Amino acid sequence: MVIKSPHGDLTMTLAIRSPKGEEAQTGQLVYSVRYRDKLVLEESTLGLDLEGSALLGAKVHVMSSEPGSGVATADTVTPGPENGSPKVFSTTPFSASPTP
Repeated sequence: MVIKSPHGDLTMTLAIRSPKGEEAQTGQLVYSVRYRDKLVLEESTLGLDLEGSALLGAKVHVMSSEPGSGVATADTVTPGPENGSPKVFSTTPFSASPTP
């Protein structure tokens, strides 16, 4: 799954890797970050500690995902001409669960 900033300069990729390092539906949750197509954070393991749930990270299974997009308006903390203007965004809601 790829998550992009409104202008597309910053992208974060989330994936699940098998023990052999191949992309898989079940395995280790990993992420990497690029800025203007330059790798700034190499692929690293990721764990999500969600209140009331088991730790997601080492043994994750993606149950479903569905890409989408939208437009939001929000004030930013950075002053400038774009402050408060509509922002286009992409979403990819997904369901994941820890595997035993």
